[in-house]
Amino acid sequence: MLGMKILSLVVVLLLSNIRPTKADPVTVTTDLTECSSATIQNCNSTKTASKYCYKDDKIFTLDEDGAYTIEEAITLTAGIKIFDFTTKAEAVTTGALENLDTIVLFNCVENGTVTCKRTYGYVKTDTKSYRIGADGKNEEVVRGPADTTSGVLNPANFKLNVSGVSKLLEGYLDSDVFKLNVENGFEFVDSGYIDSVYLVELADNGIYLSTEDYNTAIAASKTHIAINAVRNAFVFDNTYEKEIECALHYTSSFLKLDIKYKSANSSPFDSLYSCTNGLCKISSVKAGKYVFKYTVGYPLDLYVCEGNPIICENEDGTIDGIKVFKEYNDENGNTLFKLIENLDSLDPENEKYQIYHCKNSYCDRTSGYMNYGKDLVNTCKCTENDNCTVQSGTDETGLTGNAGTLKYSGSGFTYTAKSGEPKDITSENDYFFVDSNSNYDYILFSNANFVAFDKFVKKNWNSSIYITISTNVVGKGAENCNSNIYYRYVIDYTEINSYYSFAFLTECENATIKSCSSGKEASKYCYKDNKIYSLDDDGACTTAEPITISSKEGVKIFDFTTMNEADTTSELSNLEKIVLFNCSYDDRIGYIQCVRTYGYVKTGTNYYRIGADGKNEEVVEGNADTTAGVLNPATFKLNIEDGVEFVSDENASNYFVKLANNGIFLSVEDYNNAIVGSNTHIIIKAVSNTFIIENLYGVETGIFNLHNRLYVCEGNPIVCSKDDGTNDGLNVFKVYDLDGNGDILLKLTEDLASVDLESEKYQLFNCKSADCRSTKGYIKYGEGFSSIGRCPNNADCTVQAEADNKGLEGLHSIHSTLKYSGTGFTYTIQDGSPKDITSGNDYFFLYEGYDYDYISFSNENIVAFNTNVGNGPLYINASTNVIVSGIENCNSDIYYKYINKYGNFEFDSANCINLGFNCPLSNNNAIIDDIHTLDENGACSTIQEVTLTEGVKIFDLTTKAEIKVAYDLSNLESIVLLNCFYIGKIMQFQCKRTYGYVMTYSDEYFRIGADGKNEEIEFGDPDTTVGVLNPATFKLNISGAVNSNGKVLDLATFQLNFEDGVEFSDESSASVYLVKLEDNGIFLSSEDYNTAITNSKTHIWIISVSNTFVFDNIFNDDQLCALLLTDSYISVNNRIGYYDFELCEIPISYATENENENEEEKEEENKEESENENENENENEQENNKENEEENEEEDIEIENGVIGYIISDENNISICKRNSKNIICEEYTITETSCTSDNIGKLFKNNEKNSNEKTSSEETPNEENSNEKISICLNYSDKEYSVELNDGNQGNYVLYKSSTTNEIFGTSYNKPYVIITVNKDSVLLNTKYTNGLRYVYINKEGSSASSMYKIMNKGDNCPKDIENSSVLIEESILELECDNGLCSEP
Repeated sequence: MLGMKILSLVVVLLLSNIRPTKADPVTVTTDLTECSSATIQNCNSTKTASKYCYKDDKIFTLDEDGAYTIEEAITLTAGIKIFDFTTKAEAVTTGALENLDTIVLFNCVENGTVTCKRTYGYVKTDTKSYRIGADGKNEEVVRGPADTTSGVLNPANFKLNVSGVSKLLEGYLDSDVFKLNVENGFEFVDSGYIDSVYLVELADNGIYLSTEDYNTAIAASKTHIAINAVRNAFVFDNTYEKEIECALHYTSSFLKLDIKYKSANSSPFDSLYSCTNGLCKISSVKAGKYVFKYTVGYPLDLYVCEGNPIICENEDGTIDGIKVFKEYNDENGNTLFKLIENLDSLDPENEKYQIYHCKNSYCDRTSGYMNYGKDLVNTCKCTENDNCTVQSGTDETGLTGNAGTLKYSGSGFTYTAKSGEPKDITSENDYFFVDSNSNYDYILFSNANFVAFDKFVKKNWNSSIYITISTNVVGKGAENCNSNIYYRYVIDYTEINSYYSFAFLTECENATIKSCSSGKEASKYCYKDNKIYSLDDDGACTTAEPITISSKEGVKIFDFTTMNEADTTSELSNLEKIVLFNCSYDDRIGYIQCVRTYGYVKTGTNYYRIGADGKNEEVVEGNADTTAGVLNPATFKLNIEDGVEFVSDENASNYFVKLANNGIFLSVEDYNNAIVGSNTHIIIKAVSNTFIIENLYGVETGIFNLHNRLYVCEGNPIVCSKDDGTNDGLNVFKVYDLDGNGDILLKLTEDLASVDLESEKYQLFNCKSADCRSTKGYIKYGEGFSSIGRCPNNADCTVQAEADNKGLEGLHSIHSTLKYSGTGFTYTIQDGSPKDITSGNDYFFLYEGYDYDYISFSNENIVAFNTNVGNGPLYINASTNVIVSGIENCNSDIYYKYINKYGNFEFDSANCINLGFNCPLSNNNAIIDDIHTLDENGACSTIQEVTLTEGVKIFDLTTKAEIKVAYDLSNLESIVLLNCFYIGKIMQFQCKRTYGYVMTYSDEYFRIGADGKNEEIEFGDPDTTVGVLNPATFKLNISGAVNSNGKVLDLATFQLNFEDGVEFSDESSASVYLVKLEDNGIFLSSEDYNTAITNSKTHIWIISVSNTFVFDNIFNDDQLCALLLTDSYISVNNRIGYYDFELCEIPISYATENENENEEEKEEENKEESENENENENENEQENNKENEEENEEEDIEIENGVIGYIISDENNISICKRNSKNIICEEYTITETSCTSDNIGKLFKNNEKNSNEKTSSEETPNEENSNEKISICLNYSDKEYSVELNDGNQGNYVLYKSSTTNEIFGTSYNKPYVIITVNKDSVLLNTKYTNGLRYVYINKEGSSASSMYKIMNKGDNCPKDIENSSVLIEESILELECDNGLCSEP
C-alpha cells in the first residue's frame, strides 16, 4: 500500500513538470514592399524573381535589382488575406500553417475597386493560433500562463485582451455579456464577414506596429489603434478612415463609438476620437468646468472636463450657486464659457465674463454684482444680456427684477421693491421680495462675493418660502412660522402663519439625496421617483430608510401623518397632511415614477379638494357651482360639459378642461405661465375615485387628437390650446396607451420618416379647423419613405409589404376601392377599370349623382379618402378625375363641373363654360367668377386670372391681386370692390363689382365710389346725410333703416341703435341694412340712381361685413323678403345666402297710394298660395317618403359596417352602440323609461297612454303590426316633451338635444348641443352625412303634427305660420343650426 502511494506521488510530480513546448518565432524572409508607379511600368525582366511588391489588388514579382519580371501578377480579393509567398497563394488554414516564415497578412478593402495594404495581428486556423508581427516575427501562440496586456492574444484562453475598450458600435454597451467579454477578452469570430472594430491603446510590442511606426504615432498624439475582428483574425485596420465619425470616451473603463454622433448633435465637450489609417487620437477642450447651450431658451448644461486624456461629462449636481464664466474662442473657433474659480485673477476690462446661477447640473444666466481682483475689493456689474463691466462707484440704474431693483451703493447693496423703500442687502443671507401684484424676486447673497437673482426658484406646487418680516431674509423651517416674525409665501399666493400640506414636502434635488447621512430627527420630506426621503431641519437627508410611495401604477392618496396610503373607506383623517401622487411605470427608466398631483378625491360618501394652492378641504353638499373644472357641490360631478361622475375602477378617461385660476389643479404661477404661453386647456384624468391633473405626462409636448379635437399642448404641467387650422388636412397620429386600460392619446407625427409600424401604433385622420375624423388610406414611411402602411378607418395602420389585393373601400358606399398595387395606387369604382392615382393631385369620383369619393394625394406621402369635401363646385379633368383649380378652361370636352346640391353632387354641364366672356370689369352688371386682365385693345386676356372666394373683396388692378389684409390702399386709383356670394337654388357662385366704404387695419377710411372717385375720408365736421360715412364719427348714417334681422324694432330701440350711425364690423358674417336711395355717387352712379327711381325703387341694400359697407347688388328684389309696415319702420325677413330662402315667403312690397288695392291683391295671392300649399304637402309627403326609403337603404348598409345609436330587433332585443376612445362598442339595452322628461333626453321609452290616444301617421299604415306598447325616443324637454314614436310613418331626420345620455352615445357637448339622428321603426342612428346644400339646417320645433316635432325641414316643407294670418311666420318655432358631421350648434 505504501508503495502504491509513493508511485502515485511520483506520477503526479512527473505530470506537473510537463509543459507545452513553445515554438521559437521565425523571421519573415519574404522581401515585400509597396510598389512605386515607376517599378511596374514595364514587365520585361526575365531574371529569377527574388522579392515582391504590391499595389491596389495586385502582387508583382521583382528580380534582385527590383525590376518587374514577366511573371503574371497575383490578384487579391476583398477581405483579410493570409498569403503564403512560398506557394504564392492564400494559405491553407486547416491544421498548422506551413511556411510560417513566408506568411504575410493583407487588409483588402473594396470601394468600387479593391485596395490592399499589408497588415499585422493574429490569425487562427481550425486548430492553431498565430502571431503575424509588425516586428517581422511570426510565431505560433501556444497555451501558457495568462498575459492580460491590452491588444495581446491571451495564451491562457486564446482571447484578445481589449480591457478598457469597447466595440465601435452605435449606443452604449453595458450589458452583462459585454462586461464579461471585456474582462476576459474577445474570442475569434469563426463565421461571417461582418467586421467588428475595437479601439486598443497603443503599445510598443511589435504586434501591430513596428517600433518606428509606434514612435511616429506617439509623436502625432495618436493614442489608440483600430483592431478589426473579422473571421478568424484580429488585425490592424490600417484602412480605417473615420475623420467625420467619432468615438466617445464614456468612462475610464469603457469607450463608446457613436457613428452618427458628431454630425447630429455634438459639442466641444464630447470626447471625440478621429481615426486616420487606423490610428486614432482624442480631441477635447482643456481641463476645467464649462457651460454649453444645446437649446436656446433653456438652462445650459454644465460639464466637468478632467483626466488624461481629458474627458468631459455632465456635472453631477454638486456645483450650486452663483458662478462666473469666462467667454473665449479656442483654437478650433469654438466659443467656450469656462468657470473661473479664482476671482482675484479676473480682468473685466480686457476679458469677457458672465455670471450664471448653477443648480442640479444646469446653469442659467442671471444678473447681479460680484467682487473681484486683489483682495476682492473691486466690483463688477453683470446683466443677463451683456458682459460684466467694472462698477467703480454708485450704480444709479441698478438691475431691474420682477418686483423691484437691486443696486450697488458704492459700499454695499440695496433692493427697492416697486413703490417701496430701499432695504439693505447683506452677505451670508438670501432674500425674497413680493410686490403688490404678486411678482417676486429671490436674491442670492449667501456667497459674500456674489449678489444676484435666483433663476431656479421653485414655481410649482413643491415650494414654500419663509421670510423674516422686517428684513425679508429667507429663513428655514415651517415650525417657526408665526404672524409676529415670519411671512410664508407660496410663490404668488401669500399665506401668513399657515401650514398647509405641502409645506413639509418638496421634490428632491439630486445633491440632497446623494448622501443620506444625517443622524438628526426628520422634520420634513422630499420625494424622487417612487421614494419619499426624510430631511432634517437643515434640509439634509437623514439615515432613515426611504418609504416606497407605490409599487404599482395609479393615483395614490398618501397620509404623511401615518406615512402610509390613506384609508379611503370613510372620511379622510389628517387632511392637512394628505398628498396625491400620480404613479406610472416608465419604460425609459424601467421602474415606477411618481409625481405630486392635485384635484378631487372621493372616499365612501365624502368628497375632498386637494388643491395646488395648498388648501385641502372637504366638499360638502350645497348650492350649484357650474364653473368649468370645479366639483359641483349640488351634484358632486366635475363640471366638464354636462358633468362627469367619479369612476371607481382603474379604467381612466382623460378630458381637456379650460384653464381656470382657481388653485385646484394649477397654482397661480402655473396658471399665469400657461396664459402667457397662449394655452387654454389642461388634461384632467378621471380614475379610481379621483379627478387629477395629468402632470406625469407634462414633459410630453406636441399636437394631440383627443375625442376628435386637435390640441397644441406644451409646458409642464401640460396645457393645451385648440389648433388654429395650421394642421388642416391628412395627418398621421401615433397612438399612446396612457394606462394600459384603453385610454389613449393620439399625437401628431410630423416626420413620417421616423414612423415604425412594426413596434408602434399609428392611425390616419382628416382634420379641418381642429376637428379630426378618422379616415382610411395609405402612408409612405420610414427611411426614404420607402415603406407602405395600410390605414383602415378607426383602426391602427399596418405594414403593407406587397400589393394590397383587398384594398380599402370608399367612404360613401359606392362599392369603390383604393388599392396599393405594389408600386403605386389605383382607384376602382363599381366594376370599372382601375385608374392610376398619382401624388401631387386630388381626385373626385361620382357615381349616379349621389355617391362620391374625394381622394387626396396632395401630400406625396399620404393618399387617403378626404372627409372634408366642402360645399363649393368642383372642376375635374374628364379623363383623369384630377381636381383642377383653373375653371377658365372649363368645357365639356376636357373638364367636368360638379355642384353640391342638397348634399349630392351633380354634373353641371350648363355652367361648364369658358368664363373669359365675362372678363370686362367696366360692365357693372356682368356676373364674373374670375378676374381677367385686358390687353391694349381692351380685349379680354387670359394671361392673368385670379380666382375669388366668397365675401366682399378689395382688388388692386395695379398689382392684379386681392388685398386680403388691408393695412393701407397705396394704389387708391386702382382699387375696386367685388361682391362675391353663392346665390340661387343651386348655390351658384357669382361676383359683381360694387361700391362703398372701406376701413383698413391701420384705422384709415376710404370711399370707393360708383361715380369713379376713390378718396380717403379724413376726420372732419359731422355729415348726417343718409348713406354717408360721417367724418366726425366714422359711422354710416342709416337713420330710417333697419337691420335685416327679421324683427320689427320698436321706436326706442330703433333710435338708440341708429341715431348716431352704425360702426364698421370686422365679422365675416354679414349684416344687411335698407337705406333710402340718394344721388350721391357713393353706392350708385347717377345713371343707375335715375334708372332705379324710374322703376319706383326707394331703398338700397347695404351690406356690412369684414370692415366694409358696400352696395349688395347681387340679389334681385324677388329673391329678398322685406315688408314696409309704416313710413318709419321696416321689418326685413331672412336673407338668401345666409339663411334658407324657402323660409322667405313674404313678397316684397312698398306702401303706395294704392295700398288698399295691394292688400286685396295680397289676399288673392295668399288664397292661391294656401291652395298650392295643400297640393304641395301631399306631393312633398310622397316625395319625402321616397327619399326616406332611399336613406333607410343606405342606413341598412351602415348598420352592417358599424353605427352609433339604437338598433331594435324587437322590444325585448335592443342594442345600443356608442364610440369609446378606440372604436364603437355595442351592448344590450333595456327600456326602463315610460315618458319623456328632462332627465331622460336621448333615451327610448314606452308609453301606453300616449300611443293609444295620440293619432300619428302610423295609424294610416294598415299593415303595421300593432302593440299595446310603442317605442319612442325623447328628443328634448322644455316646458313640455318633444318626442317621436318609432314607426314607418315617422321615419326621417330629427334633431336630438344634449344630455348625459346624448353626450355618451352621440358625442354632443356644450359647444355642440344638438345632433342629427335618423329615425326608423327599428333604429335611431347618428347621421354624420346629412346636408341640404345650404349653410344652415332648419328645424320646425313644434312640427305640423305631434309626430314631426324637432324634425328637419326639407325642400318643399311648409314653414310654421300664424293660424289667423297665414302670411306671418312663427319665427320662435324655427330652430336654425350650423352642423358638422351630424353635430350642431346655433350660429
